[in-house]
Formats: sequence, structure tokens, C-alpha cells
Amino acid sequence: MSVTRVQHPRTPRGLNVRLAVAAVLLGASAFLLAGCGTKAVANEVLVSVDRSSGVVSPGAIQVGVFDTLMGGSSEYAAKSAGTTTETEPYRGIVSTTVTRMIGDGRPPERLDLGVWIPAIAPKGYFGVSVTADAPATEIVRAPFIADYDDDAATDGPVEPLEMTVTREAVGDTWRVTITAKP
Repeated sequence: MSVTRVQHPRTPRGLNVRLAVAAVLLGASAFLLAGCGTKAVANEVLVSVDRSSGVVSPGAIQVGVFDTLMGGSSEYAAKSAGTTTETEPYRGIVSTTVTRMIGDGRPPERLDLGVWIPAIAPKGYFGVSVTADAPATEIVRAPFIADYDDDAATDGPVEPLEMTVTREAVGDTWRVTITAKP
């Protein structure tokens, strides 16, 4: 028994091929769009304090680093606090959320950090932004962001703090090294 294929007189030639191509493209689009989502990224941050100026005493100094989108006070910074010494930097993890497609292994485009050093400024923190298009190492003057209870008239003004910031991409995260120079 042989099967004869009959094309409907109103079906243009090649329509089946076009429908098959459209179905493949629709399936590929759905696959790619399903691959778009958010991902938590843990960035390593190391902080040292240069003691050569004599502003900060020798020994362990309390330091905290945090994502300023998650909190914005020294009280919040204290939750991630640790210490730095002359020989060992503070090591912290700052998590951020990024939107990525499948296979996109870049680190975040921007990382906004709060660096809390209560030996220098107990009622606030210094703001540092790390961006993908900045030089790998740069010297910044990090502005002081005061807590709600800081009063410049009674507590005294706090000048921006010079920091050397080095960033290195490690897979899809940043390793950020900060040296504060009071």
C-alpha cells in the first residue's frame, strides 16, 4: 500500500517549512527568556587601615563593610564587623543580586559599599562605589555618610577619607581590596 501525499489547493508551497522554522524560533526564544533571572553574588572585600599618619592607634581596629542598598547606618554596619590589624586585613563578604542570562559570568556592573571604621568616624560610614568600567586600582576620596544621630556641630565634621581601592574579577564576583588612609 502506498501513501500519496496530497497538498491542499489553498496551502502555498513551503508553508510547512515556514511553520517548522517559526516553531523552532519560538522554542529557542522561550528557552533563552527562561534563562534570564536574578542571581545572588558573594563579593569578597578586604579592608586595611594605614597607620603611618598616627591618627589611628596600633593594634586591632574594628571595621565593617556592607552593601549600602541593604542598610545605611553604623548600627547596620556593626552586624558585619570584624577587625583589621597591621598584618591582617578585615575580610568580609558583601552579597549583591544581579540580573543575568544563561552563560553570563560577569561580575556585577556596580557595587556600592559602606565602609565603617568607628576608630575614625563612629557615627557613620564612608561610601565607596566599585564599577566595572573604573580602573583596576584607583585612589578615591570616600565621602562620609552620617548616621541620623550625628550632629556636625557637636560631634565635629568628618572629612572624606582617602582610600586606595583595587578590584579584581574572580569569576562572576569581585574581590575588592581597600586601604583606608586617615
